[in-house]
Order: sequence, then C-alpha cells, then structure tokens
Amino acid sequence: MSLKPRNAADKPDAWERRQLRSLAREHATKPLDSTYERYEVVSEGGRATLRYLKPIVMPAEPCLKCHGSAADIPADVAAELKRRYPKDVATGYRAGDLRGAVSVSIPLAAH
Repeated sequence: MSLKPRNAADKPDAWERRQLRSLAREHATKPLDSTYERYEVVSEGGRATLRYLKPIVMPAEPCLKCHGSAADIPADVAAELKRRYPKDVATGYRAGDLRGAVSVSIPLAAH
C-alpha cells in the first residue's frame, strides 16, 4: 500500500496513512533499510488486532520502469499503465525513495 497507489483498491486505511507519513519523516532523516519493520496491537471494531508494516524502498531496477519519472518509463509501458490504471499516481519515484509498505492486519483471539 502507498500514499500514491496505482490501484485504487490499494489505498491505505487511516492507521496505514499515519504510519506511512511517519515512515516518510523517518526516511527523510535517515534512510530506512531492509531490516526495518513496525508493529502495534490496536483496537479495531472492539477487537485487538496486530498491525504490521514493512517499508518498500525503491530499488534502481526494475521498479523504475513502471514507477519512475516519465522519462524512465518506456512509451509502451506508459500506454499500458494508462489503459489499466487511468487514475495512476504511483510514478515519479527515484531509487532510494520510500515507495510504500507491505501491511498485514491480523485479528487476535480473545482471551
């Protein structure tokens, strides 16, 4: 999930938005590495839920062919992205940018 989703179905929920904004601030100060992760137990609908996040930092290749600047995206790829995702905002990234995060939500059993 990302603050700039390609697919509208991948929009972050309120918890994810807060976490992504926090990750972006941290990443701007000191780039996050592949070992970084964040988790928290929250109450959702009156039930304890484990929320887990692992940041996605843009590698140079091959991701920029679809998520880079307009100059990085081949014309045929750009045309297909526009056809499949007319409201796409998941572009303009550079290597090392925070792209988003993998998010997992697990309802916990009541004790």
